[in-house]
Amino acid sequence: MTEGLPDALRRELTAYKLRTLYSDEGPMFRNRKGKRQSVSNVERRLKTVIRQANLRLEEIGLRPIDEAVTPHSLRRLYASLRFALGDDPVYVANQLGHTEPGFSMKVYASCKTRPGCSASARRGEFRAACG
Repeated sequence: MTEGLPDALRRELTAYKLRTLYSDEGPMFRNRKGKRQSVSNVERRLKTVIRQANLRLEEIGLRPIDEAVTPHSLRRLYASLRFALGDDPVYVANQLGHTEPGFSMKVYASCKTRPGCSASARRGEFRAACG
């Protein structure tokens, strides 16, 4: 499912898929046996990437990424930003694999009602990156 992906990310994922042994349909990121990654494996890989990124961020004087970040927290962030930017609830629900846009809004659109939670300052940057 590549609907709504930025062109650069779509190209990168397509190139990655072509380089793997398993270029057929199925999970994008697989384990050594060609099966879907386990949750613990994905979380471990994410922590490794965050640690590597934090080394680079420290070198250039930027705040590190919190190692408490999980795949689900990234999903929540993406959905919350999409709703805060005013994207169509049906589109956001489809991106999340939900059949009910109302459920998606109830769970992820809370940012719109919290004080000081404004997406307007970064709206152009986010739209440019995510399409």
